[in-house]
Amino acid sequence: MPLSLEDSYLDRQIELSLISPSFTIVRLPHTSPSRGQGGLSCPYVSKAPQDNCDKALESIQFAPDYTITAGETEIDVSSGLCKIRITTVNGAGAVSKQNIIDGMNIIYNGCKKYFAGIYAVNAFTIDIQEVAPTDPTFGSRVQFNEAVCTNPTSKKPIIPADCTKGAASLPIQGQGPQALLKQVKGQGIINLSASCKITVIAGNRLDITLDKETLKTMMKKLTDKCKTSPGYMTVGKGTFGSNGRVTLSTSLNRNQR
Repeated sequence: MPLSLEDSYLDRQIELSLISPSFTIVRLPHTSPSRGQGGLSCPYVSKAPQDNCDKALESIQFAPDYTITAGETEIDVSSGLCKIRITTVNGAGAVSKQNIIDGMNIIYNGCKKYFAGIYAVNAFTIDIQEVAPTDPTFGSRVQFNEAVCTNPTSKKPIIPADCTKGAASLPIQGQGPQALLKQVKGQGIINLSASCKITVIAGNRLDITLDKETLKTMMKKLTDKCKTSPGYMTVGKGTFGSNGRVTLSTSLNRNQR
């Protein structure tokens, strides 16, 4: 049974070891932090080992002072079977790497059976859980900039020319200097072009900054390889902030008339 917040905090505090130039996570018993420091829950059953989560942490891109870039309100990173999501609150002050390590250690100690859980304080929330290897954006099998074809779910083919046309017709959002593609905040881009449904999603659910020419190039690689089958491609950049993955995917437009 997962430890309750009180059980996990009583007679336990986290000591942090900082070893230059990188940070090392240690798990040592000590006295409890105050109960007002936040909430811990252990809702997950996970097979992800701790070292996968430690490696995921090391992949986060921080500012030179080891804080998260201002405005980067959601960060998602993964390594092996472990996925970490860090959600920050605008205006709550800078969240540092030390803050994150401290929170991860609280999860490791309080949810030690699975090394997965959720820790929340006023400024940020850390969510650690298992991710399937086949997840198109965060799975361990993801290869950046490589087209991956998936099995069709219908006998009807996806016409590659429809996908190409759809990518070329994506509208620009407003007249701002960034010339962002039109998108729904937090949901990304969805475009229907005859037989082809195009979806562009940012893993951190922030603004997608990929330009149309980049998406057209990605689409060509996707249609050249997958032909009439659905598929996807993930890139390691293309969204607001220093941490973000963007996945372009094609599937059959089931609403086609």
